[in-house]
Amino acid sequence: MSNGPERGLAAQSQFHVSAQLMLRIFAGREAHHGMCLPRGRPAHRKVASAPRGRRMRGRAPRHFTSAPGGRCHRVGRTQVGRRCHSLVAAIMAMLICLTVPARGQTTRPTTQPTHEERVAEAAKTPLVTVPYKSSDGKSLTEAQLKEIEACQGLLAQAVQARQKVDYAAAARDAIMARDKRRSILGSQHHETITAAIEAATMTRFTSASDADRQRLTEADALIQRADDDLEQGRYSEAVASAKGALETFERILGEDHADVGRGLRILGAAQTELEAHGVAEASLTRALAVTEGARGRYHPQTALVLDRLGWLHLNKAFREGYDVKKINRAAEHLRLAVSIFNATVGETAETAEALDNLGTVQVYTREPRRALAAKLRSLVIRRTLLGPEHKDTAVSLSNIAWLYERLGVNDEEVIPLRRQALAAFNAAIGPDHPYTVTEEMNLAEAYLRRDRADDAILLLEKCVSRDASQSGKLDAGLVGRKVKLGVAYLDAGRQADAIQVLRQAFDQAVSLHDQGEVESATAHLDRLATAYQRRRMLDDAIAAFERICAWDRQGTGSSKDVVSRRLLKLGTLYLENGRFQDADRVLTEALQKAKKVHGEQALEAFPMLLRLSRVHRRLGELAEAERYCEEALRVAETHRKHASTQGGLAMHQMGCVHTLQKRFGMAKFALEDAKEIIEKQTRSNPAALIRIGRDLALLHVEAGRQAEGLGLLQEALRQTRDFVGDSKNPYSRALLAKSIKFLADALEAGGPSAKEERDSLNVELKAILEHLEADRALDADNRQWLETLK
Repeated sequence: MSNGPERGLAAQSQFHVSAQLMLRIFAGREAHHGMCLPRGRPAHRKVASAPRGRRMRGRAPRHFTSAPGGRCHRVGRTQVGRRCHSLVAAIMAMLICLTVPARGQTTRPTTQPTHEERVAEAAKTPLVTVPYKSSDGKSLTEAQLKEIEACQGLLAQAVQARQKVDYAAAARDAIMARDKRRSILGSQHHETITAAIEAATMTRFTSASDADRQRLTEADALIQRADDDLEQGRYSEAVASAKGALETFERILGEDHADVGRGLRILGAAQTELEAHGVAEASLTRALAVTEGARGRYHPQTALVLDRLGWLHLNKAFREGYDVKKINRAAEHLRLAVSIFNATVGETAETAEALDNLGTVQVYTREPRRALAAKLRSLVIRRTLLGPEHKDTAVSLSNIAWLYERLGVNDEEVIPLRRQALAAFNAAIGPDHPYTVTEEMNLAEAYLRRDRADDAILLLEKCVSRDASQSGKLDAGLVGRKVKLGVAYLDAGRQADAIQVLRQAFDQAVSLHDQGEVESATAHLDRLATAYQRRRMLDDAIAAFERICAWDRQGTGSSKDVVSRRLLKLGTLYLENGRFQDADRVLTEALQKAKKVHGEQALEAFPMLLRLSRVHRRLGELAEAERYCEEALRVAETHRKHASTQGGLAMHQMGCVHTLQKRFGMAKFALEDAKEIIEKQTRSNPAALIRIGRDLALLHVEAGRQAEGLGLLQEALRQTRDFVGDSKNPYSRALLAKSIKFLADALEAGGPSAKEERDSLNVELKAILEHLEADRALDADNRQWLETLK
């Protein structure tokens, strides 16, 4: 694979891209909040059989807003401390970027390049081409080149004859092309292999019975229809057609035939688009084995399958919580695909697609400069071969806009690039194509991230209205768009509109599940549930997660690890909503699954243990609460160290349990230790420190040290006000409400002298709780407090 574009990046760009990414990771912004998790579109046209000199058509990836991934995850400030273990790596990466200039440069520019300047730099290296060589490695003569060109014409004629059901002519032309290529290029050249497979297949067709020839003719039509449906975004239809063709190919041609490999690739690509990742992986894994067996490991058709497999693994990685193994597997597949393309056909449209996809993976493998170089080079290839108005060129523009936003560079060019891509999609493939609709979603997300909710809602309403006007089978994209519109309404404060749209999305996800599209339905309902959870809409989130967990028990294709994390979310919601018995049951199930997957002392069990401790503390079962807390502390110290974030959180919970056990000395030690640990983290966790401070204050109150307790509660309230500011986030409001409530309750013992302050706090508390009630964001304690204050 050529690395020319990467070498051409300026030193300032190297620093800015790497440093910005590391800072985002370090600050807790590395997750998908406000970003798009891309999805690939398959390259599924023939490569090797296309005559040299003609453009070989490829299919480009598209993006979708998500989270793991792809869902949009907003990382709260309370989570920042959990990323501190990457401090050393982040600092080292930034120091390297600061101290090592680009090759040939000694100074760094003061401004970053514009988008067009970056593209111009990437275009300085000519496109890679692969000259023909004879079997002994010599360059071909003019006469041999003419013969190879004639072979390409013969093979094109064979393909046309096959389409016209003239199998004898197809076999004759393919055999002539095979023999001539073999004599000039050798039997191992990928074009010779392609001609040999076509010759053998047509010979088989010719010798088949009349009934089998009829079935093979129908299968050819079906696989072409599947190919066209995939191109036009009719994914369910593509799956049905591909399955029909495969059944015939496998029965008559054999399970290891090259046409079976092609059919499996088309099937797996369509299943990936439908988010049926489990069956897609099975289809594409088998497609790779069949294609490698029939064509060889280093054939362009093999590279097409590797490209699809790489993209599938990246999508699965985020569906399953940023699975590093799957991301690395995706990178391995895509690097090999790019290498094969460059070695066999050079930089073609298919190469550009694989390179674009590889650039996406390199963002997640912490290679920002390589990611930028790959995507810019992909754009250069597409512009050169396909033209600036082609839909695949528009895909590159969309993907580069995603990357700029992800890396924090050229931010002012993100929306113009997205608008340019959307205009190109509308012109090239029309408003109803999935690419166009996806880009509308991307532009809407970009508007939302820039506080332009009205612009975003106009786009999303247009999409949903168009969906409603089109009759036909319910699909996953429609449900996803409705979820996005509901979330946009929530961001704009249009609560009633949001509730209505999200309830419709919920019902449609259930209908999608009933249609048999289990994985797609689960993925969209998970996004809806997460949107509710982020906004502390506990009852709504619980209803969605209950349905998902019920589906998981029936079998959704999700990994055991993902199922365990969903149970953790549901158990946490039950805990916050005061349903402690349900929380105990679900969290215990989550813990058992986590231990089964990762081992008895796995770090993945830590959050379940900590929440189970809280559950039993609220139930008054303090011995059980202490036991779970001790186990959580052992897990934290096994995998991290005592002075880690996990260790601090476990000591905090231990201090709360000891306070209720009236073991005040031990409680004081644990809480002060927790505070010291959290404070020493490179990026302290303000919300956690506030909670620890409140619990230290309650310890003093319980121990009879009223004055010390009041002082600490007043300090905790001051810190909460500083931290929350004028935030309208329901979790921030809930944090402030609890600090006010604890101080107001402690002032009850202050007598008449404290009445005025207590009354003032209760007035403020009631106002906050009423805001939370309006936002459907009350937990069990909040409801009780509000009822008391009314």
